[in-house]
Amino acid sequence: MKNIKLYNIVSNSFYLAVLSSLLLLQGTHAADATYDATEAGEINANTAAINAIQNVVNQNEVDSDAADANLQTQINNEVGARQTADGDLSTLTTNEKSNLVGAINELDSELATETTNRTTADTNLQTQINNEATIRNNADVNLQGQINNEASARQTADGNLSALTTNEKSNLVGAINELDSELATETT
Repeated sequence: MKNIKLYNIVSNSFYLAVLSSLLLLQGTHAADATYDATEAGEINANTAAINAIQNVVNQNEVDSDAADANLQTQINNEVGARQTADGDLSTLTTNEKSNLVGAINELDSELATETTNRTTADTNLQTQINNEATIRNNADVNLQGQINNEASARQTADGNLSALTTNEKSNLVGAINELDSELATETT
């Protein structure tokens, strides 16, 4: 808006300088009573040029004022639209309520802190899960070793079933039951 005004002032100043020169020239010729018809034609042409320049200056001023008024209306409309679009800052749920940039920066900072906290917590949780998995795996290997040792000890303690002198050779309980039955028959 200032640039438009400055341009109009410069343009108007130029036209006024030309106008002043032409008026001075006209005044000099008017004082001279001996001017001829050629000079009278020049004066009339100069007067017409002065009037044309003055009309341009006047129109520039009218156009400038209209452009200024239009621009101010557009600015006012944009300010109103931005205020409507921004909403009531006092209803922000952030601590910063004086401007949107501050409120956004506050939330961005809180989000960055929360992201860092969650990332750290996730890393710690994964470490604990990995540690627990290692402990469980080691315990499972240890337990399997104990099971294998116990199975071996039982097989050693049970002996070779095929070496039984009973007819039942598939399991010890069957062999004992066979002997118990024979013993019961002998004692009766």
